[in-house]
Amino acid sequence: ALLALLWLSGGFALVERQAIEAQRWIQSALAGAIRQLRADRAGALAALLGLSFAYGVFHAAGPGHGKMLIGGYGMATRIRLAPLAAIDLASSALAAVEPAAVSGLHCCATDADWRLIMQAGPQILSLPTDGGIERAAAALSSFLEAGGWVAWGAVPTDRPIGTTVERMWRQLNMLWADLVSDGGCDPVQLRTQAMITPACGLARHGVTQAEQVLWFTNRLAERLHDQAITARFTGGA
Repeated sequence: ALLALLWLSGGFALVERQAIEAQRWIQSALAGAIRQLRADRAGALAALLGLSFAYGVFHAAGPGHGKMLIGGYGMATRIRLAPLAAIDLASSALAAVEPAAVSGLHCCATDADWRLIMQAGPQILSLPTDGGIERAAAALSSFLEAGGWVAWGAVPTDRPIGTTVERMWRQLNMLWADLVSDGGCDPVQLRTQAMITPACGLARHGVTQAEQVLWFTNRLAERLHDQAITARFTGGA
């Protein structure tokens, strides 16, 4: 009821206008902080981090931010409050770092709600190739159309990976084919707005195992690079 009253009275519009004004002031201050950092001035890094956080707060309150989409998605799907709150927190954190860095989200779960995760607004979405992204193919298509990138976790980190990359490369291409046919994803964007990574972290791997995972990752990345160049000229496959 309070939110409805705030909306009817124009309170949201006032908050948005004030947030926009604050963002403009902070953007100017950020530019100054970056110049101070380049000049190696004392306290410049702390000032930059503080301003970036403040920018994220006001950006989150501004118009067009993902909070409206997250709230609408939650109401439409009747999702539980806990994951909705977690994505809302992630959305605010992403907004805080965007002025100074490329933002991204990683999730290695196989039952993740990828539509909701993309609503948080990452510039890069990091996921395992067996994570079920095909269930959100249409949402992924929109994400790519908006300029988003995908870090494909194509090298498993929870099981033996064999001696060649052939099976992993075949699985990745089969996934891309499904995303094109089921969700209308652009085959060129799938390849040109992409990078290859391990499926998850390597903290529990020994040095030799980690080196093997990274070697496989590099081999797959080379294949992706070659196919991306081809896709640009042919319009996809």
